[in-house]
Amino acid sequence: GDSAVHQQRYSMGTMFDVIAYHESRPVAERAVDEALDEIERLDRVMSHFKADSDLSRLNREAGNRSVQVDPDLYDVIRQSIEVSRLSAGTFDVTVAPLVRMWKKAHDDGRAPLPEEITTARRCVGYDKVDLEGSDRIRFRCDCLEIELGGIGKGYAVDRVAAILRQAGI
Repeated sequence: GDSAVHQQRYSMGTMFDVIAYHESRPVAERAVDEALDEIERLDRVMSHFKADSDLSRLNREAGNRSVQVDPDLYDVIRQSIEVSRLSAGTFDVTVAPLVRMWKKAHDDGRAPLPEEITTARRCVGYDKVDLEGSDRIRFRCDCLEIELGGIGKGYAVDRVAAILRQAGI
């Protein structure tokens, strides 16, 4: 019968665990390796923490000009904005400045000041992200930033599933 190939890799600040079954062990091993490499590639594109990622470059530059981005980054941001619209902003990939401000106030043992909330809110809003063409993005705000922590991992898992399916797993 099918033999199981099991691999783990730490990426995107979490542990990815892939178990694949296929009658050919080498086919399964190759597919799992390819899937885990794809997660690492996506992390290099979408990471909030790596200064040289496509996302970090977008966050630095899109406030004053249109920036060309990796197709996957464009795709995940497009999906994020769609989810933000459908949830009327309950899910919003631009919320980082507000989260940081609340965290700092909490660490200082106090509630945020009204002016801190006003300042942070100016930097937040999925409606300030302009998708231009099929691979360019611009922010209508100089302090906007996108953070894909919530949706990035799910996007990576979808890609893993697609790669394994292509291999007949």
